[in-house]
Amino acid sequence: MVRAPNKTCPNLCRLFDEAPPELIHAFLESKPFERMSWLTAYRFDQNDPEGPSTASSMLR
Repeated sequence: MVRAPNKTCPNLCRLFDEAPPELIHAFLESKPFERMSWLTAYRFDQNDPEGPSTASSMLR
């Protein structure tokens, strides 16, 4: 049985729900995450108002 991400990774879900979009964008674009291709789906343009909510919805 697959567990819901907000139960297995509540801190990541909370990050997308509560952090400012600029902070999330900077976090995902930081150097340590450059090679993590699986994060590409969660990255968004800093000026996109729907970016954080789209990324958050992928976790649910």
